[in-house]
Amino acid sequence: MNPFAWIALGASLASPPEFPPLSPDEEARRDAITRYGLGIHSARVEKPSTAVKQLVLAAERDPMAAAPHRELARLYAELGRDSSAIREARAALAIDSSDSATALLLAKLLKAGHDDAGAVDAFKLAVESPELQTRPAKLFSTLGDMGRTAASAKNHATAETALIRALGIASKNRADLLKPGTFEPRELDRNRVELYERLGEVQIALKRFDAATAAFETARDLAANPNGANSPAATARIHSNLSKLYAEKGDYAAAIAELEKYLAFLPASVLPYERYADLLRGANRGKEILPALQQFAIKNQKNAGLPWLIAAEQVRAGATVLRGVSAFEGGDAECFRILVKALCETKKYGILLGYADDLAKAARGRDGEDKVKPSKDANVAAVEQARHLHAAIKAERGHTAAILQQLALDFAAGTVHAAETLELVNYLAFRDGLQAELAASLQTAVRVTKAMPELYQLYFEVLRERRQWRALAAVAEEAKNSPAFKNKLSPYYSAAIAHAELGREKECLREVDYVISNVVADGRLGGLLEKARLLNLLGKPREALKLGAEIREEFPTAAAHRRAGLIEADAYHRLKDNLKAEGILRELLSHDPDDVLVLNNLGYHLADQGRKLTEAEAMIRRAVELDREERLRVYGTPEADRGTYLDSLGWVLFRRGELEKARELLVKATLHTDSASDAIVWDHLGDVQYRMNQKAEAKKSWAKAVELYRDSHLGREAGRMDEAKKKLELP
Repeated sequence: MNPFAWIALGASLASPPEFPPLSPDEEARRDAITRYGLGIHSARVEKPSTAVKQLVLAAERDPMAAAPHRELARLYAELGRDSSAIREARAALAIDSSDSATALLLAKLLKAGHDDAGAVDAFKLAVESPELQTRPAKLFSTLGDMGRTAASAKNHATAETALIRALGIASKNRADLLKPGTFEPRELDRNRVELYERLGEVQIALKRFDAATAAFETARDLAANPNGANSPAATARIHSNLSKLYAEKGDYAAAIAELEKYLAFLPASVLPYERYADLLRGANRGKEILPALQQFAIKNQKNAGLPWLIAAEQVRAGATVLRGVSAFEGGDAECFRILVKALCETKKYGILLGYADDLAKAARGRDGEDKVKPSKDANVAAVEQARHLHAAIKAERGHTAAILQQLALDFAAGTVHAAETLELVNYLAFRDGLQAELAASLQTAVRVTKAMPELYQLYFEVLRERRQWRALAAVAEEAKNSPAFKNKLSPYYSAAIAHAELGREKECLREVDYVISNVVADGRLGGLLEKARLLNLLGKPREALKLGAEIREEFPTAAAHRRAGLIEADAYHRLKDNLKAEGILRELLSHDPDDVLVLNNLGYHLADQGRKLTEAEAMIRRAVELDREERLRVYGTPEADRGTYLDSLGWVLFRRGELEKARELLVKATLHTDSASDAIVWDHLGDVQYRMNQKAEAKKSWAKAVELYRDSHLGREAGRMDEAKKKLELP
């Protein structure tokens, strides 16, 4: 053999094989897989921030891959970033709707955020997934959770379907549900009892009374079976459910009889006793209520709510209402709800405000006027009770106007309420669009009582919301000379804002510089940021940018840079350098993709420029969604979407030609307190109405805009006021 043949063979073997070049899509897919693997590894070695970055890049590189979104959802949930977890879970399910684990995670997160309707939709994906069809025990539990959640969401038809299906699985697959590691026999039967009860309640709501009766009777038989659920508590509870059923049918005698059987078990909650009183009222047996409740209180002395219910009935009967912190001992949320309901029904609003004052003083460590600080436990209890009282007052809708009338009477008589009480009243007025009435009361109050800073603070806030800048400047000046504001800076802040809106540069800068010179160290950042914001309002964006750079240098924190960045973006928009403004906002979003204010601002400005409208709409809708989720999480219910965000969404829809939807959103924005006095909202509404050939309505909106543009920085910017006046002359 030729020895050189081996050399040739070796050379050929050493040469790398030739592969065709990868397409851009395939290269991106492989990069995504690599980054996904790096992300999973980082998560396992407890480097969550690195894991998040790699997984985000993986999702961007391969938009059709569900796995990165799935892992991001799990990781964000572990980090407590629920909004981000919800977003990623939805993204994963949009790609792979059969992913039961992610669907269940999404349902859990939405339930925790009080979004029961959204959780039901997630449960629907889970129970239809192929994976759960092979796991009867898991499917049974998930259907039960879905039924309970749908019932909470008032989606009774879906709840009924889910509960019937769950109970069917329990009957047909009992052996599978009793396998090791699943249910014990008694545990399973007690689950069935509870689901039959839920089913009966749902069927009552659906007016399916015969079906509800059958469900409750089945539950009763299961609960009473010594070889089954063997649950006396459930048996008692079913009497309560049957009472509700008979009440819905209008059979008060039967409803009362069933409820009395339940009350014989001496329940710890006050709610069934309250229902008993309501049933007696419905049966025209109102005279029996107080004697019956007093007898129950003797028998069930451990029920702390019964004395409250008796007190509420005495209020309805015209009894004198006691004052003082001792009146609230042992009260929970239901106790306060019962008492507040009775006080509202009998129009005793002065007593209601007085109770709020009593608890505010106790919560602050004051017991009446003797300045004696109570024990730590007493203070903590008062704080909790004050929360219960405020929540109960907020829940009693339809009384805000009367409460404001009582407040005006109190102010006129020289009565000054606690700061916490005033905050509560402001919340009610804000929620129900009655801040004009509150402003009138406060105007009287600050004239009568000049020594209480809380009154002025609330008056400042109301005047700012209503954009009454001349009034705010005058009241702030007055407050400076009040003994209540000695060594306090809030009047100077309010005066600076008012002067900026009125275009009084010298006066504005004098006030804000005074604040910066007198704040303690911790307040310097806030003072500088406020000055930068006011420079923008005064039409000095270049000076705002210069101050923003100084703030960044002096305060090298992420929070300070975010706030400075928002001001700098606003300055660039005023300088018509929209690309620089967009760059700053996108940089902020790269640090926090769920920053609601940044999402709204960037989306709005893109829409205003007529650019990237699809992306702008998605950003603003995301801002609205996140804002709603946050209020669900914090308050348990979204009071209303913010008017400013509705305006942004309406404007982008107008730019996209969706006129009817835009008009609907902008009309809603004009009804919200945070945006009802915003000239731009009315200007936008007029533009939409004119485009829809609603010319008379458009001119009314533009006239309102012109009125609000006066004495406002908005009217001076970009010739908006002159433009609105010209629109009024259109044919």
